[in-house]
Amino acid sequence: MNLNIQFLRALSVLSVILYHLKLLPGGYLGGTVWIGTLLLTFGIGPCVALGLYLVDKTFD
Repeated sequence: MNLNIQFLRALSVLSVILYHLKLLPGGYLGGTVWIGTLLLTFGIGPCVALGLYLVDKTFD
């Protein structure tokens, strides 16, 4: 399967946006927002970006 790197980056941006949107109503409705939730929400983007960078450098 040969996926374009721009397509994969767009998917990673979409996943970060969805994680952020999930955090807002959960906290607003009284859900618990602790350090693990914040680390997942704000850490998923850099992790995906690093993974895409490594895949690009490995297979390019």
